[in-house]
Amino acid sequence: MKALVTGASGFIGGHLAAELDRRGYEVRALVRPTSNLRWLEQTGLTPVRGDLGDKLSLREAAAGADLVFHLAGVIHAPGWEKHRAVNIEGTENLLAACEQAAPRLQRFVFVSSISASGPSLKGRPKTEEDACRPISAYGQTKLLAEGIVRRYGAKFPVVTLRPPNVLGAREREVQAVLRALRHRLKPLLGTKDKQTSFIMVEDLVEAILLCAEKKEAAGQTYHVTDGRAYSWREPLDILSRLLGRRCLPLPYGLLTTLAGLAELSFKLLGRRPPLRRSSLGSIHDHYWIFDSSKIERELGFRPRLTLEEGLRRIVAQSGFSPGR
Repeated sequence: MKALVTGASGFIGGHLAAELDRRGYEVRALVRPTSNLRWLEQTGLTPVRGDLGDKLSLREAAAGADLVFHLAGVIHAPGWEKHRAVNIEGTENLLAACEQAAPRLQRFVFVSSISASGPSLKGRPKTEEDACRPISAYGQTKLLAEGIVRRYGAKFPVVTLRPPNVLGAREREVQAVLRALRHRLKPLLGTKDKQTSFIMVEDLVEAILLCAEKKEAAGQTYHVTDGRAYSWREPLDILSRLLGRRCLPLPYGLLTTLAGLAELSFKLLGRRPPLRRSSLGSIHDHYWIFDSSKIERELGFRPRLTLEEGLRRIVAQSGFSPGR
């Protein structure tokens, strides 16, 4: 079985490519020429160079594929144009390449985002049937890309998966939080309300594979979470306890000021800031709680890791000795 994974140098894509390889798939890990291959190289997989804007490279990567997992995309970019070019046009380019070069394609799995659905109401988990009202360029372009994926469902089997906030080893925001906690600083993200859903990357990879392998998934859209709603501060409290740290709290007002300074300084350096005011506002001002009972009912998905178990793994893999 030949499997193509776009975004294979990223956090989720890297975990997925490694698991596919472990299960015996012939994996093509599509990466851009400028991608950081540090983690991918540790899996022993050979990367395939390409770009969502390069139609020839996509046809070559998709040639003869049995499964395609589309994870590549732009989350943060200045303005609409970059989001549109990658998230919408890039997705359509890949689908067209699959139609032309992968005549035996068994499944196209599009890993979208809860951002495509938009925030939930307070205290009410959002289902796949609820109206989509994205509030960011990322969410809007992901939703439009979902529509293109559905249209190609007349040509080959497709499925869309919307994960929430994904936690796991190597995730950038988690690493930023760990660094802050190591310095005895605890960012007070969100409020004390149950505001969000989480899933550990190991469980998300299992859900992605179910979407590829289960015939019932064809043509469907699924939310996937660990089945609970959380305050943003719960994982911070767990991590600080696991690290043996008593920390100084950083309130929301101070965090937004620090985020503004980070955006300015990192822009001058040409690098991605670890903290953004828009992200803090989305966390603080909205609810992102989602119902994943559909994927549990139809595909038999069951999360294996609790939040604490997953965070314990992250701390163990971080190489940081608790209490030091």
